[in-house]
Amino acid sequence: MYSVVVALIFLFIILFFVIGIISPKRVFPKNEQNPNRKKVFLSTIVMLILFFIGVALTNKADDSITSNNSTVVTVEQKKEKSNELVSILSQVPQYEDKVEKSVIYKPWGEQIPAQDAVYWYAISKDNFINERIKIVNFSDGIDWVFWDKIIFSTDQNRWDYEINSFAGQSGGGKSTQIVMGGKYEFLDVPFEKLVPGIKMLIEGSNPIIRLQGDKYKFDYVVPDNQIEHLKAGYKVYEDLKATGGMIIDK
Repeated sequence: MYSVVVALIFLFIILFFVIGIISPKRVFPKNEQNPNRKKVFLSTIVMLILFFIGVALTNKADDSITSNNSTVVTVEQKKEKSNELVSILSQVPQYEDKVEKSVIYKPWGEQIPAQDAVYWYAISKDNFINERIKIVNFSDGIDWVFWDKIIFSTDQNRWDYEINSFAGQSGGGKSTQIVMGGKYEFLDVPFEKLVPGIKMLIEGSNPIIRLQGDKYKFDYVVPDNQIEHLKAGYKVYEDLKATGGMIIDK
């Protein structure tokens, strides 16, 4: 309807100009003694200026309304993602750090099990969430792999991640630990660093994580329960992107 009215007004201005140029007396009041084409031209210019100003102001108002509506939708979406985030985290064992005034969501519980695994975990402080990922390699043998490269593999794809560690022992999130009965090699980095590999694992078939060292390697065939765990972690990652990395209370 608005576009029709605009078109009619514009058509009226054009007709005013055309008729005025042909016969000025037809467009001016009868009491106008000496209408001329110059007055028609100037009047048309004034009407066109007012017309375009009016259209511009109307469009600006419409854009403002649309923007406000979009803002409302965005806030609602953020709140929805925040609720999803809270729901997922509520199912993960949590531990309070009274010194740091933070809450740590650790899927492995109090102690890391003596087994190979890949975990996501999260640290919550002041409503902001920091999601991380931990790859665990346990062995009760005497040899170390000292892996400094991770290869994510499925039947469909492959993605490599270079750790940039010192001799596969420390740096870049890599660490080692000797315990009674065996030894660990860990990688602990922000979740986003391994997103391409994680996404590939949860979407592909026959998911394998190869821990590649200079001389040795270890292949971890990711079981179904770990894939489901990683799917939840990837969902947390997506929700955090939508909420700006935080839980929205209001």
